[in-house]
Amino acid sequence: RFGPREKGARPVIQDMRNLANAGLLGNIVSAATQLGDIGTAVYAQGFRDSLVSIAKSLTGRKQISPKDFGLANHISEEFSSTRKTAQIVQTLFKWTGFCGIDMFGKRTTLNAALSRFQRMAQTTKGRIDIAKKYGAAFDQEFPALIADLKSKKLTDRVRTVLFSELSDLQPVTKMEMPQGYLDMPNGRLVYMLKTFMLKQMDVVRRDVFQELAKGEGLRERSVHVTI
Repeated sequence: RFGPREKGARPVIQDMRNLANAGLLGNIVSAATQLGDIGTAVYAQGFRDSLVSIAKSLTGRKQISPKDFGLANHISEEFSSTRKTAQIVQTLFKWTGFCGIDMFGKRTTLNAALSRFQRMAQTTKGRIDIAKKYGAAFDQEFPALIADLKSKKLTDRVRTVLFSELSDLQPVTKMEMPQGYLDMPNGRLVYMLKTFMLKQMDVVRRDVFQELAKGEGLRERSVHVTI
């Protein structure tokens, strides 16, 4: 992930990618497809908490914003560039509504996750479920995380969980990109317009095939999603 993999593609390749993205995605139809992010939020966080998040957003109530995580106008790692051609992409994405819909989807995921984990922290079963996913990662800080969630404090520990939930669904940083993307800076053109699809395939692999391999948990998760 680090070292040589921090290197970007050659300027000419970045320009080719940016202009191609502008031509293919800089329109209202492509912007509308971003509404699919709402579906992934509902799948991951449940209908109830996603609906609460959407309702708050539509009524103008204060929410966590992607900007709080440094994701203002940052759709995904694939679109990261410092070239002037990237400004063309950002301008088109802004005026076609692409960025706005993407931010709405990210905001829905973040706030639905916050609502769900705060609610789970209030019950023994919920705390056990949180521990299954984040207990090992937080180790000795896990009790503090539960305390933060129970008291509804927005601490760095809680923000880490929320960002992790978003990263599970969207390739927002290099951490979610395929190794081939990291190893070949000039070959990243091959991954153009494919990173979101690959991330969705990864969700299926993780939540379906790996659960089937373990032989447990799949039915429980299916019931949760249905509810």
